Parts: sequence; structure tokens; C-alpha cells
Amino acid sequence: MKEEYPRQIPQKIFGVLAVIGILVLVAYAITDFAQNIQVKFGLKRLGMPNVDQITVIHKDTLKKEGTRIKGYNYLLKFRNIDTNSICEGGISEDFDKRMTKELVCTKISK
Repeated sequence: MKEEYPRQIPQKIFGVLAVIGILVLVAYAITDFAQNIQVKFGLKRLGMPNVDQITVIHKDTLKKEGTRIKGYNYLLKFRNIDTNSICEGGISEDFDKRMTKELVCTKISK
């Protein structure tokens, strides 16, 4: 009696899946980098030019009714180099490109 084996997956499929996976990781890295640059620019507009270790926790996009003008809310965490403190909270850019911040900063003790 002849034994039946399951059909083998062609080797090309593994290569295609690997390429797709690499492209997804590159796209994620690019969007994360662009988002950090956008937040850093917003913090600079709010008077915090020397920041690093930016972590964007959540981003909301707001749309104005009747138009397609967008606004953004960012929930983030970062380190302010000037004051040597860790800051957490949110920044908002509304439809008129006005920036507001709601941040809580705590000093880093050494």
C-alpha cells in the first residue's frame, strides 16, 4: 500500500514571506521615526528644544466636522535635558495649528 504524504510547500513561498516580513518591519521603523520627529518638532514649538528618549504611547487623529482638517493628540513620555527631568502627559495640535501641553515632569535624582 502506498503511503500518502502531505504536499510540500514550495521554497519560493518562504522567500516571499521573509521579504514581506522585512518590508513590514522597515515600514514600522520609518513610521515610528517620523512620528518621533513630529513630536520633537511640536515640543520645540512649545518651548522644550532639548529632549530625548521620546516614547509615543498613543496618537489620536481628530477631524473637524464638515471639512477634512485634522488635529492630533499625542500621549507621550520623554526626558527633558535642560531640566534633567522625566516628563509624561499629552500634547495637542488643534485644527488651527495651535499647540497645547499637559505634562507632568519629575526631577531625576542622582
